[in-house]
Amino acid sequence: MDWRLIETHFRDLMRVIVSIREGTISSVLLLRHLRSGSRRNATYTAFYTAFREVGKAIALPSCATFRTCRCGRG
Repeated sequence: MDWRLIETHFRDLMRVIVSIREGTISSVLLLRHLRSGSRRNATYTAFYTAFREVGKAIALPSCATFRTCRCGRG
């Protein structure tokens, strides 16, 4: 995980998250916008990559818990 990238874009990430929470922008619209952006645009690429890294950071603990937990698996 690229923690430095997340730290660099933290303010922008939080601004988008607050906008989603307040209903200013929908998550569907955000995803549509991120998917349609130019891959040559450095700002778009870094912002998209920062969101992807946050997703990895959120998913990692739950994946580790699932792998070590014996409950519910046969």
